[in-house]
Amino acid sequence: MKYYQLIFFKILISINLFSQQKIGLVYNINPEMGYVFFKGVFKATPIIEEKVGTFNMVKFLEEELRKHDDIYSEVRFDFNFREVNQIGVLGYTKDIKNYLNQYCEKNNLDGVLAIVRNEYYRLSNPLQIYHNLGYNFGIATFSIHKNRAILYYNFIMFFYMKEDQSRSFIVTPSYKTHKFENQVYNDNYLLNNNQVMDYYLPVIQEILKSPLNKTFKKEIKK
Repeated sequence: MKYYQLIFFKILISINLFSQQKIGLVYNINPEMGYVFFKGVFKATPIIEEKVGTFNMVKFLEEELRKHDDIYSEVRFDFNFREVNQIGVLGYTKDIKNYLNQYCEKNNLDGVLAIVRNEYYRLSNPLQIYHNLGYNFGIATFSIHKNRAILYYNFIMFFYMKEDQSRSFIVTPSYKTHKFENQVYNDNYLLNNNQVMDYYLPVIQEILKSPLNKTFKKEIKK
């Protein structure tokens, strides 16, 4: 009896895997959340830069994707980001389409969820100050704003669906700012307490989660 139950269980798993859309999750950013303190007025210079908290973007996205019964996702490290650069993604060139399609064909994928570093900026883009940081998203404080902290996310996240070769933007580079009641950093320029993280962690999670779920509900169920 146990033998037949095991066979039946394996059949159910096979059917489920066969009916799921296989998605490759690829990235060229640092998935850890960072903290940076800038000193200066007209030309802000990063004085401190370090990891803050335990939030990992890729692990968070994996957890969110697992909530979709019709999706099977896997993190992959064989994606060539030289082929899929930011300008190409924004313009969605023929070469980008060809590479994405070939990548899906080669790896038996139905789609690709890609997180791409922000490398190019228009003149006077305020995100330029985050360009050379070791963290592509996180919290920034400034010497001239003792009660203000910024959440920056300096990357593009998009989803490519092989079936119709569509590209959907999920997150684009931006930032959010908030003024707190108390000073946000101490004499060592580190975050004073948990007030900033407690405020911004749910914000970055929602920035990732809400458009991600909307995109997959729309694309996977076409």
